[in-house]
Amino acid sequence: MTAQIHVEHLVKEYRVHEREAGVWASVRSLFHRRYRAARAVDSVSFDIAAGERVGFLGPNGAGKTTTIRMLTGLIRPDAGTVAIAGFDVRRDFERAMRHVGAIVESPDLYRELSGRENLELFARMIGREAARRILRNAC
Repeated sequence: MTAQIHVEHLVKEYRVHEREAGVWASVRSLFHRRYRAARAVDSVSFDIAAGERVGFLGPNGAGKTTTIRMLTGLIRPDAGTVAIAGFDVRRDFERAMRHVGAIVESPDLYRELSGRENLELFARMIGREAARRILRNAC
């Protein structure tokens, strides 16, 4: 079976300001800052088949949101590849994103609604054909 989502060796690093303790260190940091590389995602690879439902679990800071943002094209990976429905997210973004629906970082926008009810609400907002596709694939 061909993967609907194919992720290979995904990497993302951020430049993080190193903070030193003390008042003078805080003043000094206004003029001279030290940075270090923080790897948020370290060579992540996986495949998800069409129709397969998966959960993305891990502790805070594990890189879950960063990975989802790379999958949806919100941020660019430093290395690795993402293909959705056979389309490379970097080279063929629009065609790849036709197969994606995501709410990143605010899934509990309407806490009083169930997961399916939230999907139905968002589907109605984006149009009839998209709503049919979302609801057909909903759990």
